[in-house]
Amino acid sequence: MLSKKYFEKKAMEIATIRDGIARELKIKEYISFASKSNPMFDEGRFRAYINELRAGKSPSGRLSFSKKTKWVSTDAWRGYEQPVYAVAGASDTGSWSDSPNPSIDVENEMNMIKKELSQSGIPTKEVITRSSNVFMGKRWLIAPKSIYPKAKKKSKDILKKLIKETHFIHGAD
Repeated sequence: MLSKKYFEKKAMEIATIRDGIARELKIKEYISFASKSNPMFDEGRFRAYINELRAGKSPSGRLSFSKKTKWVSTDAWRGYEQPVYAVAGASDTGSWSDSPNPSIDVENEMNMIKKELSQSGIPTKEVITRSSNVFMGKRWLIAPKSIYPKAKKKSKDILKKLIKETHFIHGAD
């Protein structure tokens, strides 16, 4: 009997094959093997699972978000973390009376772009990353991996449109 973990591992391996013919051969090879090992194996479910993975959906059917980050250096010893799938960001310096980027204002601007992206059918999540400035955190909106290019383009368009209304939010590299 094949374990669920093995099934998921094989599906992920097959889903990453870019060449359609090679992918179909691997699918047929696995289906032949799995059918012999488990008479209850469901070919249709396996194919649907692979298609969901290829569409960027997690096994539960939801779009998958990646919190993977990269370090962006601003000089030899300073910088900040940026999520790989970030579409917009802002620096947040807290709620102190002298904060140059007050949390409430940053949150309002993040909500503006989040609302615009949502109205365009692009879901986002907000994540917070670190910075070399101990008095500042970076807030980011990330998009699902499968629609990231579309989300990034839409975000740039929205930021251009909102440029006169915003002070803190910026695009992601």
